[in-house]
Order: sequence, then C-alpha cells, then structure tokens
Amino acid sequence: EIRSEWVALIPFTLCGVAAAILVARRVPDRFTRALRFCGRNSGVLYLAHFPVMVIVSRIAEAQGMRSWLALILISIAAGLGVSTALALLRRFAIVDALFVMPRVRGRRVSAAG
Repeated sequence: EIRSEWVALIPFTLCGVAAAILVARRVPDRFTRALRFCGRNSGVLYLAHFPVMVIVSRIAEAQGMRSWLALILISIAAGLGVSTALALLRRFAIVDALFVMPRVRGRRVSAAG
C-alpha cells in the first residue's frame, strides 16, 4: 500500500540524494578510498558476507557459544573479513570468476538468418 504521505516526501528524498552526490564529489579522494572500494566491489561484498555469517554463527553455536552479542560480533567480523579478502583477491582470475558472468563464445546469429 502506498500512502499519500510517502508520495509527498519524494521531492525531499530526491533533493537529499542530489545534495549527497554534490557533497560527495567535493570530498577529496583520500577520504573516500574505502567507500569507492566498497562501491567497486559491492557485488562481492553483497554475495559473500551472508553465507559466511551463517556458517560462522552455526559453528559457534555448535561449539557451545550462547551469547547473542558474541555471535553477532563474530559473524559480522567474519563476514566483513572474508568478503573483503575476496574483493582484494579478485585480481586473480580464479577468484574473479566467482563473481563475473562468463562470456558465451560462439558464432553470432544475425536477424536476417
């Protein structure tokens, strides 16, 4: 259900996005290095973090860890660590192949037949 109050906020949201873009363009590169790294590797970070978090939390629970705070912190650290490592290792073809759609080689078929 779309509420009329939400529709009224669309111009403010668009202005906020435009302002954020303008501000981000003025920030020196040395302050945005980590953010740009995350942007370039967002697919890797998105795909890799969750399975790692689930596996680590299940292993920790199986080992008897019952503190929810410790489980969360360990899962987040592992998810960030592994996904960041994978993003850094993308310079190797075998790792990059995990996150890139393969090219299909073959002959081209024209519309004319």
